[in-house]
Amino acid sequence: MKKRRFIAWFIDYYVAAFLGFFIAQFIARNTFATHDYSFVTGVGIVRADYLFFATYFIAFVTLFIFKDLLFKNQSLGRKIMKIEVINDYNNLIPKKTALILRNLILIFIFPIELYFLLFDSKRVGDEYFKTKVLKKERR
Repeated sequence: MKKRRFIAWFIDYYVAAFLGFFIAQFIARNTFATHDYSFVTGVGIVRADYLFFATYFIAFVTLFIFKDLLFKNQSLGRKIMKIEVINDYNNLIPKKTALILRNLILIFIFPIELYFLLFDSKRVGDEYFKTKVLKKERR
């Protein structure tokens, strides 16, 4: 299960990175990029590459946090790996807020979560929100 879960995380990470890049690229080309790749703000000149990075970061984090809402309780990676998130106590799909907050915790304490993802059966977000990741049953 750890292998499936890591591969699913890896897929989700790169999908969010790829889509975040294209969203930031689209916004950069259509809004703040000028001929000299800088523009004037109220506090001075800001380089467009800094704004591109900020836009990319915001797009990536947003996509990664909301990834579990794509297929009810599955991200694209989990869908491909045929695993899902369910509640510990009733084996039903967790609330959307729990799914989002699980991923928010992952963003903020990434190294700790990665350690638990690789070497333990549950992440910190799983423990806190009383969820587990299991192989998806046919329904």
